[in-house]
Amino acid sequence: QELLQQSEEFKKLKEHTKQAMAKLIRDKTQTDLFHESSNRNCAGKLKHDLLQKCEPFKRIELMLATYQKYMKNAALWRRAPFSTILSDYHEVYQHPQLRDDFQHIKMFHIEEDERLRQIQETRPQISNMSESASGCEHKEDAEMYQKICAFVCERLDAVCQCKKNECLVYRRHKRVRTNDEAENELYFDRNDSTRQRVPRFNREAVLLQECDKIHSYFLHSSIRYGTSEDVEYDTKEEEMEAGEEDANGSEAGTDTQKEIITKYPGRKEDREWWKAVHAGISHKDIYRMLVQRMGVFRWQSAHGFRAGQNQGISQIKPKFGNIKEEALNNIYDPISKDSWNQTLRKAQIFYNSWSRAAARCKYDGSYDDQVMGTRAVWKKGDEITLQETMILKLYTDFDKLQFALKKCFRFESVAEITKTQNKFNDPQFYDASNSQLTRALSVEQYNQEMRNRGDLEIRLSQFFYWRGGLQIVLNKFGTKINKDNYIYLYHGVNAKMIIKPSDSFAFYGPLSTTSSYHVARTFSTSKGMVLKVTSQYPRLNFCSAFDVSIISDYPEEQEWLIGFMYARLLHVSTKQLTENSANLREIATKVSLASYVREEFFAIHLFGQQILSMSQHLEERIIPYLKCNRKECCKHKQATTITDPLADKLSLLCLLAGHQSDGRLVDLKAFFNADLEADTIGDITNDLFRLRKVTETEFEHFSSICKHPNNKQCIKIDTISDGLRPFFMRQDKDEISVKTGEPKWYISFREIMNVHPNLKEIHFLNEYKLNNKVLQELIDQIRKKGNTLRQIKFLYFNYQSPGMPVDADIFMNPDELDPRLLDELRTLQWKITHTENRETGYKIKVCADNAHSPL
Repeated sequence: QELLQQSEEFKKLKEHTKQAMAKLIRDKTQTDLFHESSNRNCAGKLKHDLLQKCEPFKRIELMLATYQKYMKNAALWRRAPFSTILSDYHEVYQHPQLRDDFQHIKMFHIEEDERLRQIQETRPQISNMSESASGCEHKEDAEMYQKICAFVCERLDAVCQCKKNECLVYRRHKRVRTNDEAENELYFDRNDSTRQRVPRFNREAVLLQECDKIHSYFLHSSIRYGTSEDVEYDTKEEEMEAGEEDANGSEAGTDTQKEIITKYPGRKEDREWWKAVHAGISHKDIYRMLVQRMGVFRWQSAHGFRAGQNQGISQIKPKFGNIKEEALNNIYDPISKDSWNQTLRKAQIFYNSWSRAAARCKYDGSYDDQVMGTRAVWKKGDEITLQETMILKLYTDFDKLQFALKKCFRFESVAEITKTQNKFNDPQFYDASNSQLTRALSVEQYNQEMRNRGDLEIRLSQFFYWRGGLQIVLNKFGTKINKDNYIYLYHGVNAKMIIKPSDSFAFYGPLSTTSSYHVARTFSTSKGMVLKVTSQYPRLNFCSAFDVSIISDYPEEQEWLIGFMYARLLHVSTKQLTENSANLREIATKVSLASYVREEFFAIHLFGQQILSMSQHLEERIIPYLKCNRKECCKHKQATTITDPLADKLSLLCLLAGHQSDGRLVDLKAFFNADLEADTIGDITNDLFRLRKVTETEFEHFSSICKHPNNKQCIKIDTISDGLRPFFMRQDKDEISVKTGEPKWYISFREIMNVHPNLKEIHFLNEYKLNNKVLQELIDQIRKKGNTLRQIKFLYFNYQSPGMPVDADIFMNPDELDPRLLDELRTLQWKITHTENRETGYKIKVCADNAHSPL
């Protein structure tokens, strides 16, 4: 190493950096640099001023260019210490100053730019927001603010000229943290004597990791595309890095059809998912098996157990004495001492930086932990401690350790899902009391439940202090998600799982989310799903999430950790299997029947959970079932003309449902009428048999959802995506939307009752207006023979004004409804009441006089 430092190449790079830094720093002290980087009102706020007036950007640009030359030189990279180059100018500029400059650009330029874009997008809905709150002093420059992020990245691209697919720094930054010798060799040559001097080794490794982070953030991340869903961004490379299987690598061939088939990486998993479906298995058992293999994404609880199962958790005792011992010695994925020491050094650098002020408590508050039996109390302005910083970095920087901890918050069981499915077909199977769930389980299921409980108790003891500490930190330093800030977050899951929200909407953290749709898509990969969430009750000012990008080793992920949220699930998206995702024959020939059916199984369960906002291709999985349920599938219906892209599935369901008068069985081979090769799709005979069996099971399940959505015969309707609206709403040709230029949609009780004929109660959330047209539809429904509806609620949570909402697009004062219609309603022995709904918002209730439900 000493010889390398005397080499001409090293001296030349060091001297060049020293002279360039001298021009930038001149006679400034570290205190001066501290004030420059912490100055929110930077002179380079506007894009055309950034290069000349932002001193932190000038220094970052220099250091990235230097680092690029250093890592491109095979003789220096991993052999000569970069710290001697960085700090050569009177040791004024070192690792803490580098980090501060990076945070300046990230927080005061890029994130401020993105915040302004979001404000401008929502400005029509935020009429009472002042211009000063927007942070934009010059209206004529607002458009420029939106382009600073891309401008910065393009500028640094031109300076560094680094290709992502060839970048060793980026690969090292995205490494799997194995805590072994192989990971150490990513930073130092095997013969480097620095590795024998542990403190120096850790300091140098931490600096290199900081440089890797900054390099990857500006040059190779999706940060330049912002957070909006409207911006197109190809995540293929990131998806591969996130663990996507490259099917093309193993099955590529010259045949075009074969190449298309192998593009979807989840095909193998999907075939395994339905492989056990055979002739001797009932629909009930098929359903239970497919749910088990699909997995359940459930809302987390504070202690992992379901309601009614958490008795005795206060008796759980810690296995270790503190958080450090838990991180180093847990039985799941312990980290090494080097990793602990490096993380501690990073935490210390953050703790001594100006950006620590961004993590101050924003509110007075407290938190009671049920497992630890402790209560934490804090005051507004309290600063984050070094220990609290370590608690967060252990979670954000070590994926495997994070995964092990997250299982402390979820009880792994599918019993609730299968129980709900079978209660309509087998009364003996269902027990309405959750505390008596075990009575409804088989011996095998019961034993598995007990094993899962034991595993959860062990895990809680292994992470006793870290789990509790993380809960406190997130609630203590989180940002409230309320009616004033409209924070929307995305969570990517790398598998399509059955979603099981809690009845109360309560979701306890930690949950890793991101403010960027593109980042969530990367994590979800082609096989998974992206959930868009926000607070269900923003007026409560109770839900919180913490922006950990200022602490994390991966700021490009724009990660927010949810502490607690009454979660409102706004949208579920997945990546479509084929370009023409609606045609069953095309999917069968280009992907696989198993992948198609699994996606359909997933979509039907979204419908069953009353999640009605989803990707268009997921809508297309549900629409044939909705049409068939209303018998729009039969030959005399125009819906199944040859121009209908859903006609394939609709025709198949029509036959399986027995709507044809001759009761013929379906000849699936004749139905497909396609050249399906056994060596590309698999055993066609078995696949077609499975298609029939699973489709029959899905149709039975879907029909039961329509007839009995739940015990209360009550549905809750929040956002509805465009393709599903015609099954719940109608368009008013006399009223045109200003936003879309198309006729406005309004609630249709006729359409809703066609889908769910036995409903007693409907809740409409946030977006739905009770006007004269809707009231007339309700009166018509009440007059129908056999009407089951007894109560309707219009619930408004997401608005800013005090009292009742003022947005005429979603709300009308019930007192202003047509008196004639109100009189007619009263003659039917129904009434309308409305009032503020405690602190959560506003409620309108329309109900029969004998409907027993509090306002």
